[in-house]
Amino acid sequence: MPCTEVESWTINDLLDAFKQNPLKKKKIILPHYQRNLVWNNSKKKLLIDSIKSGMPIGAFLLFNEGAEDGNNRYHLVDGLQRSNSIRKYNENPTLFFSADNIDENFRNILLETFNADKNTLVKLFVEWVQTLKGFNENDGFSSYSAITYIDEKTGNKLNKTQTKLATNSIIKYLDEIKQHSNINDIKVPMIIYYGNKSDLPIIFERINSKGTQLNKYQIYAATWSLCDSIDINNTEIIKKIQAKYDALIDEGLEIDNYDPLNFNTASFNYFEYLFGLGKLLSEDEYYSNLFGKSNNKKDQTESIGFNLGCICLGNDLKKMGKLPTYLQKIDLDKYEKCILDSVKITNKILKPFIGFKANTKSKGNPIIYHTEMQIISIIGKIFKSKYDENLNLRHGYSQSIDKLKRTIPLHYLYDILRNYWSGTGDNKALELIKSDKYKTEIKQSQWDLVFDEWFEN
Repeated sequence: MPCTEVESWTINDLLDAFKQNPLKKKKIILPHYQRNLVWNNSKKKLLIDSIKSGMPIGAFLLFNEGAEDGNNRYHLVDGLQRSNSIRKYNENPTLFFSADNIDENFRNILLETFNADKNTLVKLFVEWVQTLKGFNENDGFSSYSAITYIDEKTGNKLNKTQTKLATNSIIKYLDEIKQHSNINDIKVPMIIYYGNKSDLPIIFERINSKGTQLNKYQIYAATWSLCDSIDINNTEIIKKIQAKYDALIDEGLEIDNYDPLNFNTASFNYFEYLFGLGKLLSEDEYYSNLFGKSNNKKDQTESIGFNLGCICLGNDLKKMGKLPTYLQKIDLDKYEKCILDSVKITNKILKPFIGFKANTKSKGNPIIYHTEMQIISIIGKIFKSKYDENLNLRHGYSQSIDKLKRTIPLHYLYDILRNYWSGTGDNKALELIKSDKYKTEIKQSQWDLVFDEWFEN
């Protein structure tokens, strides 16, 4: 019968379990449905501060898969962001050091020693600490090094007696900082689940649906992993998926059943496919005026592939969770080609208006005035005007596309001027695809009104 047990691990136990060859024979790996690494440095520092202060940081949820190669294998179901932050701290703890970690008495000693204001001295001390690799003497963490660093930066030029006096007076404070920096023996709760592996995506969904939604598409990584696997023939999409896993591996993590040498022939799920499709579009320089410049974060989930995959089928974006049910019924390769063709047509229509050089910032990044949903609605309209439900060309599609080539740029500008796409735009996108609005002419009186309102605002 499935059961759950609670264990107490030290931080050192947790760190050891992420190693390739753990000493304690407990090995943690990541399941495919895990989210990407999204915590910024501020959140990581808050977590480490909580650990040092003895505050609870929540339990880590592991699935006990059993023994393999002499190690007891665990899937990390919940706790990726926290465990990665702890690992980053272990690699370079001094980068987490801040002015908040400096005792007030220590600050006063610095002020009495050097001719400089207290804030400058504190900033210099933090700067010195962050140049080191750790809080041990062989890392350069010593009172003499600290005093001479600050002395050089402030230009005080202390004599030998002053240097020795200042060095001795701060030794105990550096010892306190060193002791406070060691979190390896601090214990954290580990919830171990013994049950069916097929239940894990459901558990993952339930846990994360009650917390802050990091990305509304990422929850599908868990629920869709239960659907039938699919083959992907587009090697460029496969490369984008592989880049995600490689990014996690570069962080020192291990992915369940990931074989980089045979990845091209692997089976995938619909989340991975739409993730890769979104990356393919967002990282393509040719489409940067449509989708903006990619931030090059290889494991970040893009919404483009999911929204296009749903809207081009004529489905409600609010019911995206059921998308695999519909995708199973169509020729995925053919559907993909139709989507990419529609994106290409849309880009060709709008590029003369949104791609000219005046619309660039100093760093060469395009200024994007539209929302993603506005572009999704245009691509969807092109798609539905050219292809029928069976993904075959519609009769007379060329005349329909020619009409849209004339009217879409005008509707693009008109909708931006009247701020039509403020909000999520989910309902509007589907309505526009089903209607003939994009094919209609905009009257002169409408232009007069919208320009007057825009100019006044």
